[in-house]
Amino acid sequence: MNDLFDGFDGSSEDSRKKIRESKFVNAPGIGADEAAQVVPSSLLVPEGDLPPGIRPQPGRRKSFRKIWTGDPAADATEETVFNGRFIKGRITGFDAARGFALIGMVAVHTLPSWSPQNYEPTLTWILFAGHSAALFAVLAGVSLALISGGKSPHTGRRLRRDRVQIVVRALLILVIGMTINFINIPAFNILQYYGLMFLFAVPFPRLSVRKLLLASFLTAVVGPAAAFFVNANLDYEVIYNATPLDLLVDPFDTFWTLLVGGTYPVVTWMAFVFLGMAVGRMDLSVLRVQIRLGTAGALCAFISSLSADILLNFLGGWDRLLQRTPDLTGSDLLDILDYGPQDNSFMPTSTLWWLTVNAPHADTFFSLTKSAGLALVAICVFLVWSRANPGILLPLMNAGAMTFTLYVAHLIVLSTIDTARFPGLWFAIQISVMLVFAYFWSQAQQRGPVESIISWTTKSAGKAFVPDKAAPGPEPEGPKQKKGSRGGKHHR
Repeated sequence: MNDLFDGFDGSSEDSRKKIRESKFVNAPGIGADEAAQVVPSSLLVPEGDLPPGIRPQPGRRKSFRKIWTGDPAADATEETVFNGRFIKGRITGFDAARGFALIGMVAVHTLPSWSPQNYEPTLTWILFAGHSAALFAVLAGVSLALISGGKSPHTGRRLRRDRVQIVVRALLILVIGMTINFINIPAFNILQYYGLMFLFAVPFPRLSVRKLLLASFLTAVVGPAAAFFVNANLDYEVIYNATPLDLLVDPFDTFWTLLVGGTYPVVTWMAFVFLGMAVGRMDLSVLRVQIRLGTAGALCAFISSLSADILLNFLGGWDRLLQRTPDLTGSDLLDILDYGPQDNSFMPTSTLWWLTVNAPHADTFFSLTKSAGLALVAICVFLVWSRANPGILLPLMNAGAMTFTLYVAHLIVLSTIDTARFPGLWFAIQISVMLVFAYFWSQAQQRGPVESIISWTTKSAGKAFVPDKAAPGPEPEGPKQKKGSRGGKHHR
């Protein structure tokens, strides 16, 4: 080790003089190769070992160090990236989760909800009814968080542009969703609710993770109570799959349907969007955070289900519901618990005990938190899976990058083909065509056809309403000041 510094003694004035006089120190344009020809190898020492008063050669160095971006040092014992599992800048785990949610919604719309053998809910219905749509809404919140800065929320001009883009995106989704309802879809379309949720989220992209989680919790608590109060006291007709014509002719009923009475009422489902925005603000590149997210989701789903069962079966809920709801039989109550609201309406409002029910699309605190917890588990699974073996998830990733396009195609299929005759066959055909189309499209384009149009439109609108900051022009030359004058401003 001493040989390395032979001839370079920090106390040697001769060595200092050689360095000061050399081009290695004083010529800023000299590169490493040229410097080696000018300076003896004995003087080429690590930068940190230069004596006081001696500066390193200016200019670019060879790759001895990585460029520091200002982030804190990562824990050397933990992986802090997705193991490179990115495709064209997209987080593949989220795309896979979107693809999974899409398949779940197609299954609910296509496959039977009950078994003709025992008249019990099918496994497909138990797994996906209400839950796949909730996952879809949570991932919508994740998208909002990511386009507004991810774990480092945008501010100033960028935040203003983000909000403009969110408004335009919301209006486009709302218009497309309501327009496609003209084709008489035999399923509940989520798109018009989805667009309105985006619109309601416009004021909140700047919130932190804690505030977004608090907003999600408060919405899950207050939202069901607000919807219950409105539905119990306001006389309006629920208009499912409302069209633009419905909005023009009957705006009152359409508005309240979207807000509190529909299948995906915004006043309660914003809990999923806020939760997704909080997830999108987290540092999910860290495996530990992903695992904690899934663990919290599993606990949330378990506690919600257990609490609702205790209230219903052990604390008098079942009897109260039957006593205070006219013409309700035990069989009717079982149907509501298994399949959600009946007769294309919202939940009964005869007693506050209905707020304790845990059923698909019941939109109570317990049903919301159960679906939210399961959504977090699904996101965790696909994020972790995309780290370990992303190849298996590639079909889901491709489909998840164009869920809007594929969902619209699915609604068109439902409106033109009677899938109830051969539900299993038509489910397999739809999923197969979706995955094959998504694969070939992904070879040429990053986004789906509809997604590309929406992306271009929103970005163009954002730049139009919040243009880029103009580059400062050259300052006009003022009168030259004499050397030694005291003109101009002075700053302390």
